[in-house]
Amino acid sequence: RKAAKTTKFDETAIHSDRMEEMMSQLKSNSRKDIAVLLMSSDFKHHARAMQTCQENIASQMEGIVSNLDLLCHWMVIRICDNNTTSLLSILAFLDVLVDSLSTRGYQMSDYEANSLLPCLVEKSGHNMDKVRHKYKELLQKFALVYPASKLFLLMADGATKSKNNRTKIECLEGITLLLETVPLEQLSFGKVMPSLGKLLGERDAALRKAALDALVKLYEAQGSNDYIKLIGTLPDAQQELLDEKLKWADRQSQKNARVSKKLDGEAPVPPSPGSMRESATIDNQTPSKLASIQTPASTSVRRSRLSQPEGLVDSALSDALQNSATPSIPGQDGPFSMEDWDAAIKMLQSLDASTNVEGMKILTYYIEQAGRSGNHRHVGAIVERCDELVRYLASAIPRYFAMVQRQPLQPLHGAPGDQLRAALKPTRYLLNTLLNIFNLERVAYGLREATLRDLVEQLLLALLNQALVGVEEGTQVLRALNIVILKILENSDRTTSFTMLLSLLRKVPALPAVSDGSGQTEVHKFGDLVVRCLVKLTKTLAATIAKVDVSRLLLAIHGYFMALNADELRHRTQVDDKPLRMVKTLLYEITKAKGESILSFLNPLIPYETDKPTSAQPLIVQYIMLNLDTLKRHGLLGATQQSVKGEPQVA
Repeated sequence: RKAAKTTKFDETAIHSDRMEEMMSQLKSNSRKDIAVLLMSSDFKHHARAMQTCQENIASQMEGIVSNLDLLCHWMVIRICDNNTTSLLSILAFLDVLVDSLSTRGYQMSDYEANSLLPCLVEKSGHNMDKVRHKYKELLQKFALVYPASKLFLLMADGATKSKNNRTKIECLEGITLLLETVPLEQLSFGKVMPSLGKLLGERDAALRKAALDALVKLYEAQGSNDYIKLIGTLPDAQQELLDEKLKWADRQSQKNARVSKKLDGEAPVPPSPGSMRESATIDNQTPSKLASIQTPASTSVRRSRLSQPEGLVDSALSDALQNSATPSIPGQDGPFSMEDWDAAIKMLQSLDASTNVEGMKILTYYIEQAGRSGNHRHVGAIVERCDELVRYLASAIPRYFAMVQRQPLQPLHGAPGDQLRAALKPTRYLLNTLLNIFNLERVAYGLREATLRDLVEQLLLALLNQALVGVEEGTQVLRALNIVILKILENSDRTTSFTMLLSLLRKVPALPAVSDGSGQTEVHKFGDLVVRCLVKLTKTLAATIAKVDVSRLLLAIHGYFMALNADELRHRTQVDDKPLRMVKTLLYEITKAKGESILSFLNPLIPYETDKPTSAQPLIVQYIMLNLDTLKRHGLLGATQQSVKGEPQVA
């Protein structure tokens, strides 16, 4: 199983005799049902193999680690098949695998990494935006289980030696991201910078821009003296282009420093009565309310903290969340400047976290001012643009938390190091911006379901970040995450909240038939958090049913049932599956609230025919009929209808 070390990916070698031997060993070392899927020529079987490995990764981790090099070789072969379905399943499995390896403290050997990473680097220039984004996130995450210095060199090779310009661009952007999150002493720039400098002579404008951005980031990291020595001599045209960019970077850095100093030095703005009530509401959340959303892991540690009388958020994090010290920023349009807003949005698109922070300061100021003034025109302008803002913030969450995860952690109650404090800064400002957005109910209502779903998914995944557990400032961030999620559920459109949570629930597989809880993966823990969010909304459903589009909600429940085949439904019922039980409970509460009239709310897309027996109806109709019978038998349906009829009517 040992072979000559290589870091350059050669696609022509993947079907060599050595690779056939690797495949034979993988077959003999795999579980029989998995081996059949792995050795199949059908891409659907490959995707199913990856899904099965992902679902059972907690219980099969020892076997996966012992055969990691073989599995890496198999994935390389399938990636080179260029089948999108198979590729996406492999990338999803790798994402979970790296998290699991990191949790165990496992570091990949050079042999294992060189079996896989050169392929991922070369293929990162995929022609689909969605797939390129997944490659980029995955390669950054590998810094958790493989030395960042070696990962840096692999991406530098991809940037300078690949024949695919898209791959070069992705590698250059990956280098820029890596420089933001990895301590500089871990990286070696000497042999890389002259090669990157040559890219300034490329014809592709996007490639030249990516190379310039990477070189500017290296300049900021190295300092001017070392930088000049390392970059070497460039042709006059390229040197002039680089000098202009570095001068601009210096001016931008000075400008950001002045703005930051002004923002941090202004006197606090007195909060309005409304914001004071809001702060009181947040600080007085009871432990039982927050426990309904907290991550399942280490709940006991946080619960003891949440019961402390001084409130949820300590003074340091409260400053970041409430942001009461935000100053006035003048704009051409008076108190609200679309020019400043658009400029701040562009700052969020930067790969530089410090630039993102400056943009969030400006955006938070305008959102707060719109809420305090109650100016309908300003709030309306934010509603029109806020969906874009939330999408950018949601996409930044994994990057910011990856920055935190790469830092050396401090013991509980210990003072955080400078690196950890710096890594947490973008996360604090992001949560502050989100809290201000969702404090404005009209703005929260204006978000699209897809945007809200992506945001909540990233926030719930962040709650599972083990790097934050047991660290004082990490615990504060977890509390802040709870507060933001509660605010989202409170002020967003109620129907949209239900439907996007049901959509997230469809991603959660069932637990194995025999489980003591030890086989619960990160995906299942994520499912528990989604269920807790649904529990919170369902508890108030009777009081908020008038705000709910029942027809749309029933269609979402129907979609959940339709995604389960008969065998999976039977299995989930046998193992008392939490997601399925939650959906049934939600449908029961809707039936209880609407009574027999619920059938009139069935969407035309649900094929309900009155002349067919119940057993031939869609699953949602069968459960509705069962709920109606149960409510009648217990006398609850008649009582509900009578109370509704007895309510005073408005003339």
